[in-house]
This record gives sequence, structure tokens and C-alpha cells, in this order.
Amino acid sequence: MDEITQSIRKFTVQFIVLTEVVSYVVAIVTSVVFYFTFLELDSEQARIAVYLTLGTSVFTLLYTFFSDRRRLSPIQKYRATVETGVIDRETAIRAQKSVLRLPLFQALDVSGRICVTGFIVIVSLGNFAALDKADYYNLFAILFLLSFSLGVYTFLITERLTSRLIQSGAFSNIDSSSFVKIRLTRSLTFTFFFIVIVLAIGVSSLVFKLNYTAIRNSYFNQMVNVNETLHILTETIFEEVQGDADRLRSDESFLALLASSKNAEISRILANLLGRSPKYESISVLQTDGFTWKVVVGTGTLAPDGATRLSEFQLPSLNKVDEAISKNRIFLSEPIASPISGTPTVLALEAIPGNPSLFLAYGLRIADLTSKLIGAIQIGKSGYPGLLNHTEIVINHVNPALNLKKLKDFPFYEQVKDYQDNVPVRYLFNGKYKYMLLRKNQKYNFITFASIENEEITEDAIVSVYAMAAISVIGLLFIAFLIYIILKKRLHPLEESKDVLESMAEGNLTKTLKVLSMDEIGEMAISINSFNKKVKTILGKIVEASSNLASSSDEMSGALNFISDNAQNQAASSEEISASIEEISAGMDGVETQTREQVGLLDRLALDMEKFSDSIHETSANLEKTMSEVEKITEDAKQGGSSLELTNHSINKISKSSEDITGVMEIINTISEQIHLLALNAAIEAARAGAAGKGFAVVADEISKLADKTTRSIKDIEEIIQSNETEIGHGIQNITNTVTIISGIISGISEINRRMKTVNQFMEDQLSKNDQMNLTAKEVKGRSDVIQVAVREQKLAIEEISRTITTINELNQSSAASSEELSSSSVGLAGLAEELKREVEFFKL
Repeated sequence: MDEITQSIRKFTVQFIVLTEVVSYVVAIVTSVVFYFTFLELDSEQARIAVYLTLGTSVFTLLYTFFSDRRRLSPIQKYRATVETGVIDRETAIRAQKSVLRLPLFQALDVSGRICVTGFIVIVSLGNFAALDKADYYNLFAILFLLSFSLGVYTFLITERLTSRLIQSGAFSNIDSSSFVKIRLTRSLTFTFFFIVIVLAIGVSSLVFKLNYTAIRNSYFNQMVNVNETLHILTETIFEEVQGDADRLRSDESFLALLASSKNAEISRILANLLGRSPKYESISVLQTDGFTWKVVVGTGTLAPDGATRLSEFQLPSLNKVDEAISKNRIFLSEPIASPISGTPTVLALEAIPGNPSLFLAYGLRIADLTSKLIGAIQIGKSGYPGLLNHTEIVINHVNPALNLKKLKDFPFYEQVKDYQDNVPVRYLFNGKYKYMLLRKNQKYNFITFASIENEEITEDAIVSVYAMAAISVIGLLFIAFLIYIILKKRLHPLEESKDVLESMAEGNLTKTLKVLSMDEIGEMAISINSFNKKVKTILGKIVEASSNLASSSDEMSGALNFISDNAQNQAASSEEISASIEEISAGMDGVETQTREQVGLLDRLALDMEKFSDSIHETSANLEKTMSEVEKITEDAKQGGSSLELTNHSINKISKSSEDITGVMEIINTISEQIHLLALNAAIEAARAGAAGKGFAVVADEISKLADKTTRSIKDIEEIIQSNETEIGHGIQNITNTVTIISGIISGISEINRRMKTVNQFMEDQLSKNDQMNLTAKEVKGRSDVIQVAVREQKLAIEEISRTITTINELNQSSAASSEELSSSSVGLAGLAEELKREVEFFKL
């Protein structure tokens, strides 16, 4: 039971880890990697995509928890019943069905979960981020790829886990109704079809990515070429302007007119030049004081009142203009709208030699000059080139409404501001992703650019992928049909084998299989035919053997009946002998019992005599010891009496000494009184002597105190002596009484000693008689033991005879019963032979 529960627990853990955990980790990691590799999302959009994926995964985890719990519930209930030791068949069958159907249902569940979760993520991501067709295609491609691949993986790994669980013996037997019935042809076809779909989706995604990259690179190359063409054209225009300025400022006559301030002549010359050069809308001479500018001679849009028009160009200070010109190039102003055409124009300034405050100014119609090229060149359907000045103001754009707009005012400026020459930059504009290539001219600082919508690149890639997908689907369907036909044809012998085996199960052994090949199926057909042939041979032998068995069982039944009758007669005789032996055995039991009781009584008598003898011996020894102790006590008592008399004599002497001490104490008391009187007299004399007698007075006082202490001590001693005399008197009286009592004890002990000697003599006589009785009892016991042994041997012999007779009786009865059983069995064997014959007739040979 423990092995089964451990196997189920191990299966549950491996199932959750290898299917759910692996699926979630692979799906999330693959999605995140896909966001940053296949999709060209910015950091904010990528962050949103990751958050959406993780957020939806949390809700999917909740569904997974309840789904797996419901799906594994029958297995867990089965494990609980196994742990209790009471296994319910219905619970076991439900657990079997759950385990055997788990691979298919779990694979469908995982695929469905991924599809639903991915669809929610894609729709939500489309609301938060601008996605084009390529992004949607890639997202759905990776979604279906993950769904089908993880579904196939889940099916295979779950099938392997369930096989291990079944092989571990978790179920004692497997009910065939628990299996999911599906034809092998369809199963193999579907398996191959799904595997090919996974490969097709993966290949189509890869092909789309490769096509998309190739088409995009092709467009990028075209954009680079267009950009380069516009770049060369614009640079050529500015070089022509600089060439015109160089020719004019090197003209001596023109310089002389400037020096003499002949503005009318200068105006006529400039007007002629303007008439021959349609690229200009004005040619003028400007003068500056370092900060402000004015028109000295103006033509076109700057003449004759060009001051207002000039201010629109927002010319910088003289230093900045000189700095630009010093780098061997003309100075280009900010663009403004032309009053003639409304298109952007710039003012090109070139210094006039000999006069640093005068400059030639060309009103260049730069937009009109580049419009032919920009309007004529188209990159795909949505691509176009454009031109910016050095401050990133639009000079020329296919959409005139965007001219003179600053690039930094566009919402995508942050994405393109750090551009590199001819390196594509992806940006979002008007809800569409676009690519832009920019290149800056190092000489004149203008910027050319080319732009195209990403959707156009995607369209071309998707068209090819759609075509490939259509071809792939048609090819897959055709291949699936061919595989189905081939498998059906190749597996048709298996169908025939199944039919033959079903016929064999129904008893029809006449059918055989046709061997059409020598592969595994053909070898199986040969083995089935061989097995069929061998079974028919064995069944034929069984029919023959059952017939012989039926006839033999009849003969055996008659012989066994005769043996049974003889055995019953012998059993009756054995029972009579056994009854007689049992009566004799009962009489011997009574004799043996009485003999055993008599021996027991003798044993107890002998034991009691021995105990009595031991008691007498022990009593005699104790009397001897007691007499010895009594004599010793008598002597000790006599010695104690003598000691008490001596003690009494000593106490009398102590009493007499106390009386002598009393006389001495009276003498000491008299002396103390006299000392006290002497001290009193000395004190009186000292008082009379005055100051001279102070020392003597102190001595007299101390003597008086000593006399008082002596008097008190004498009184204490007298009290102690009187107390001692009283106690000594009591002690003398007690000792006298003790001596009297001990004298009486000594007389009593002497009488006890005499009587104990008399008892000791009587005990010695009894001990002699008891020894004689012990010898007689032992002789009687020995003879009783001999009788008991003889009776026991006779009883054992009779019991052995009785057992032998009983055994013979039992054998006879057993033989009779066995004969009857064999007779019945032979009859049953005959019936069994007939039944076996009928069962074998079920098979058609």
C-alpha cells in the first residue's frame, strides 16, 4: 500500500512540474524573448507587453490550479482509499479512467489555455501599443507555435508518466472501459499532422522573418540610394550658388561700382543675373553694422522695399556669418515661405572682398529646385525623400503642409534625434510605424532624409508568407490524406488480425491470415496462424483425452465402491476392539490413580517425619544453647549484685564526703564575712583619710566585692551539695531495691535451668524413636515406587494398544470415505469429461 501511495504522490509531483511548470516557464520566457527579438518595440511597449503576459499568466495559474485539482481528484481519492486499506472498485475505475484519459485532456487544456491567454495578451497589447500587420502575424504565429508544440509536449510527457504509474502497480488490474478508443490510423495521422503543423508554423515564421528582413533591407538600400541622390543634387545646387557668387565678387567692374556706390548700375547688373537664373527669386547686396542688416541694392523679392522681407530670414550677427563663410562655404539662412510660390526659400550670403560689411545675398528657391527630384522619386508606395536645413527645419517635403516645420516639434523627435548617417530609425507617426534614414552634409550642414511606412514592407513579406502558407496548408492536407491512405493500407493487415483474433475468441478457429509482406505485421500474421494451428491440435487432443477419461472414470467408480465396502467392515471390527481396550484402559487408570495417591501420601508422611525430626533436633540444640545462656545469665546476675553492693558502699562514702564539704563551706563562709567586715572598716578609714586614702578606698571596695562574690559562690555550692545529697539518697534506695530484685531473678533462673535439663532428656528419647520411624517410612515408600512404575508401564502399553486400534479404525474410516469420495469424484470426472468435450465442441476446428 505504501508503494502505491508513494507512486501516486511521485506521479502528481512530476505531472505538475513537467507539464504545468515547464509549460508556463517555456511560454513566458519564449514570449519575453520574442518581444525583444522579433517585435521592434520600444522600451515602454516592451514593458507593457511583459506586464500583460505576466498579469494574464497569474489569472491562468488560478484556472490551472482548479483545473488540475478537478482532473486529479479521482486519483487523489483513490490514493486516500489505498491509505485506509479499503479500496472501492468504483473509485479505482474512476481513477483509471482519469489516468488513462489524462494525456489527451491535459494536452487540449494546455493548448486551449495558451491560445486564450495569448489572444487576450495580443488584443490588450494592440490597445496599448501600435502594432502593424507584421507584429500581429508574428504574435499569432508564436502563439500557435507555442500552443501546438506545448500541447504535443504535454501529451507525450503525460503519456509517459501515466505509463510509469501503471507499470509501478498502482492498479491491480486495468478495466478495458477506462481506455480512450481511437483507431490507430487516425491516431497516427493526427499525431503526424500536428507535428507537421508545428514545423510548418515554425518554418513559416522563420521564412516570414527572413523575407521581411530581406525586403526591409532592400527598401533600406533603395532609401540610401534616394538619399544619396538628393544629397548630391542639393550639394550641387549650393555649389552652383557659391560659384555664381564667386564669379560676381571677382568681377572688377562690379567691385568698382560697389566702391563708387553706383547702386543703379549695380541694380541693373543684378536684375540681368536674376533674369538669367530662375533658381533665384532675388539677388541683392546687403550691409550690416554687426547686428542689423539692410538692403543696399535689392532685386526680386528684396527690391525696392526689401527691408521687411529681409527681417523674415532672421539673419544672425556678423560674427556668425563670417564664421560660416570662413569654413569655405556660403552662409545659409533659415528658410521662409516664398511670396511668389509659397515654397521654402533660403538666403545664401557671400562676403564681398575689400568691404567686410557688404555681402552678396541670393534668394535661393531651394524647395522648387529639389521638388522635381523629390516628387519624381518614390520608394515603394509610401516612401519619399525630403530635405532639412542645419537647424532641422523642413525645407522640402512631399506633403507641403509639413514644409517649414521644425523636426523637434514632431512627436517622434526623441526617437530620431540621435540618428546616424544612413542608419534606419523606426518611429511612430500618425498611428503608423515608419522607417527614416537621415544624412547630414558636412559642407553645407543640410540634411537629406528618406522615409517609408513599415506596413508596406510588411505587406510584401506577408503576401509571400500567405502564398507559402496557402501552399503549405494545401500540401499538409494532401500529405495528411496520403499518409492516411498509406497508413490505412499498411495497417489493413492489423484490421484482419483483429478480426481473426475476435473470431478465435468466439471459438471460430477456421480463419487464417494472409501473409502479404515480411515486415513486423507479416511476421505477426505468421505467428497468429501458427498459434491457431497449435491451438486446434491441442483442442483435438483434449477431445480424445476427455473421451478416454470418461470411460476410465466409470471403471474406477466400480472398483472404488468395492474397496469402500471392505473398508467399512474393517472399521466396524476395529470399533469393537477399541471399545474393549478403552474399558481396560479405564480400569488401569483407576489403579494408577490410587497407586499414585498412596505414593503421594507416603511421600508427605516421610517429609513430615523428616521435618518433625529436624524440629526435635533443632529444639534440642536450642535447649542446650538456652541452658548455657541461662547459666551465663545467672553468673552475670550474681556479678551484677556484687557490683551493686559495691556501688551502694561507694555512694555512702560520697554522702559522708558531702557532709565534710558542708563543714568546710561553713568555715569559708565565716572567713568571707570577716573579710567583708575588714573591707568595711578599710573603707571607713579611707574616708577619714580623705584624698590620701582614695587608693586604699578603691582596694577596700574591690575586696568587699570579692567577699560578696565569695559569699554568693558558697551559697551556690551549698545548694549543689544539698541537691547531690538528696539524689545520692534516692540512688542508695534504688540500688538497694535492685539488689533485692536481682536476687529474686537469680533464684528463678536456677529453677528454669533445672526444668530445662529435664525437658532435654525427654527430647533425646523422642529423637531416638523418630529416627526409627523414618527408616520404616522410607522402606514403605520404596516398595510403593516400584508398584507405581509397574502400573504406569501397563497403562502406557494399554494406551498404545488403544491408539493403534483407534488409528486403524480411523484409517479404515478414512479409506472408506476416500473410496466414496473417489467414487463420487470419478462420477464427477466423467461429468467433467463430458462437459470438457462440450466446451471443446465450442471451437470450430
